[in-house]
Amino acid sequence: MKWRLFNLVVLLASLALFLASATLWVRSYWRADSFVYYSGGRNTYGITANRGVFLLGRVTDDAPTGQRRWAHEVAGADPTWASQFGLSFGFGLHAAGAARFLFVPCGLVAVLSGSFAASSWLYLRRCRHRKRFGLCPACGYDLRATPDRCPECGRGGGRRHLT
Repeated sequence: MKWRLFNLVVLLASLALFLASATLWVRSYWRADSFVYYSGGRNTYGITANRGVFLLGRVTDDAPTGQRRWAHEVAGADPTWASQFGLSFGFGLHAAGAARFLFVPCGLVAVLSGSFAASSWLYLRRCRHRKRFGLCPACGYDLRATPDRCPECGRGGGRRHLT
């Protein structure tokens, strides 16, 4: 039960991440979206989608930034943006003074989060199928003849089966 709940949460979170990253990926060729968190201390964190690349960064200032807040900034996409950092295939690390940046292709984030969503959905579907047809939840063995315990793996079986 706990694993199914965990997989449901993973499914919903990875599906939301997939939809957000795919949307920002397509939008990044026309607009550069930045989501910035001002921590109220010296650090400012941000994620930017521009020309098919996500930039995750942290900038440390000498003076505190004031209050804690989130900001969403939109600008036109800059075609020369990635060439300034010497990225290869959209990947890269960059450090300049008190700033640290990680570059990741938007497509990679979309593919990975989509594959997590698909695998979680398949797991939940398989669990539902096994329960519905009276199969062992662990190994899939048919429990119609022995509903109390699975002869294959020894796990206590579900009592629900086809009649």
